[in-house]
Amino acid sequence: MRLLFLCIALITLPAELVAQESPLEAEAPVRQSLAHFSNGLITFVDIKNLRRFGDESAVGLTEITVGKVLNKSDVDPLLMRIKYSFSDLSFVEIPSNREPKTTLFVLRYLEFCTNDAKQKDEIASTRDYVEDQYMKSLKQDTQSSP
Repeated sequence: MRLLFLCIALITLPAELVAQESPLEAEAPVRQSLAHFSNGLITFVDIKNLRRFGDESAVGLTEITVGKVLNKSDVDPLLMRIKYSFSDLSFVEIPSNREPKTTLFVLRYLEFCTNDAKQKDEIASTRDYVEDQYMKSLKQDTQSSP
C-alpha cells in the first residue's frame, strides 16, 4: 500500500511542480521582447509569450530594470510590454496574475521617470486599459462560475 502511494506521488508531484510558474520565468520572455523592440520590431511570439503572464510581466520588468535609472526613452517599450501582458487575461495561466498589483506600481514609477506630458497621458491610458482588462476578466470569471 505504501509502495502504491509512493508511486502515485512520484507520478503526480512532478506534474504539479511543472505547472507552477515562478516570477523568474517571466523575465526571459520580457527581456527577449525588450531586445526585439530595441531593434525596432516585436514578434507574434513575443506577444503570445507576454499575454500568458499578466501581472507577472511587471515582476519581470522590475527584475530587468532594478538598479537602472530609467528615462523618457525607456518608458514606451515598458508600456508596450504591459499592454501586451494584459491584452487577454483569459490566457494568463495563474489566476492571481490577472490582478495588476505590481503592474500598477510599475506604472506609478514610470510617471516619475518622465516629464513629457504625452508620455504621462500614455501611462494614464495604459493604467486605465489594465484596470479595464482586469474588471472584464472578473466579470467573465463570475459569469463562467456556477
